[in-house]
Amino acid sequence: MFRTAEGIKVHAWMSTQSNAQERTLRAELQATQYVELILTEKWSDPLDFQEVPVGEAVARVNDAGFFILRNGEIYKAEPDGAITLQNRTGLAKTFAGRWARCENGKAISASLAWLRSPNRREYNSIGYWPSNHGRPATSCNLWQGWGIGAKPGYWSIIDDHILHLAGGDRDKANFVLDWCAHMVQRPWEKPGIALVFRGRNGTSENLLAGVLAAVIGQPNALVAAAGRKMFEKFNWNSAGKLLIVAETLPADNQELSRLKRFVTDDEILVGQKSGHPVRTKSVHRVIINSDHRQIIDASNYERQFVLCYVSQKRAGDDAQFNPLRKAIDGENDALLAAFMHELRTRNISNWKPQEAARKLSTLARRNVLALDPPVMWLIEQANAATKDGAASWI
Repeated sequence: MFRTAEGIKVHAWMSTQSNAQERTLRAELQATQYVELILTEKWSDPLDFQEVPVGEAVARVNDAGFFILRNGEIYKAEPDGAITLQNRTGLAKTFAGRWARCENGKAISASLAWLRSPNRREYNSIGYWPSNHGRPATSCNLWQGWGIGAKPGYWSIIDDHILHLAGGDRDKANFVLDWCAHMVQRPWEKPGIALVFRGRNGTSENLLAGVLAAVIGQPNALVAAAGRKMFEKFNWNSAGKLLIVAETLPADNQELSRLKRFVTDDEILVGQKSGHPVRTKSVHRVIINSDHRQIIDASNYERQFVLCYVSQKRAGDDAQFNPLRKAIDGENDALLAAFMHELRTRNISNWKPQEAARKLSTLARRNVLALDPPVMWLIEQANAATKDGAASWI
């Protein structure tokens, strides 16, 4: 059983144990929500058996997380939300020594009993539907629920940090907050805009991503050591994610073009080392934490990326950053719950990500053009000295 803030998604099966007491699980349905309601008996370790009736063996295999797609591929849902592809030979080895006793008294392997049973867990598709929004019937949803509930409280330290990441620009900080609120209020809508934080060592530009991962739930976030790892052939770890964080930015045009498509495309093709690739709906949000040496050509990509030049004033300021680190490590859930409350209640009813990014860009250019001529000259010299592309003032 997987719980969400909006309801309960149940993957459960009827036990054949004679002493089993039926337990009914109920979920509050939304108009677009699909919820399975099945009866079950739970075991502390469903694979801890040697020989049981065939119906119970099937229920135990289901309860251990195994399921099969209509195309015949077998998967196992891990406790951390990961989905691993199985082969039939491996399945037989997993259940070696575990038997299912049929009604005629004959004992067969538990894996064979499960494969033959009409009660095995079976789906038409695998996908990621946050809050079960738009989830098709008989589908395996990789969504794992939010990381923390919302509760009013003190969260201004996070607001201060976002302003720090925005280089003191309140308009840009508000855009970042709206972007984060959009992720929890309308997670099924892809914004098509990535955030890029450029800062030197010690500015802790990666802390916001850590806070967001704790708020939305670690299973819904992926931190990639390099942006290009998002595009590897065996990229199954990108499936079932709401937030992708790239710790470094691929700076060549080919990688940037692939990143642009990843940020904007509505679907993603994910695959494991064996089995068929799975095409799923993409609702990914992307944050890129870039050091000061990496450049992005904003003239080509400004409609997909909003760049934030992190202030240097707090470089190495552990007194400011440590409370955020503690919250990320699970030592201050009240701060995370207060931030989640702000994101859940923030008014973004009329906020459109790409339109807001364009307005932000226009406002930034107006501010630059309003500068005195000597300051403009300094900016032009700085831009001319930047390698591999012009610095962005969005």
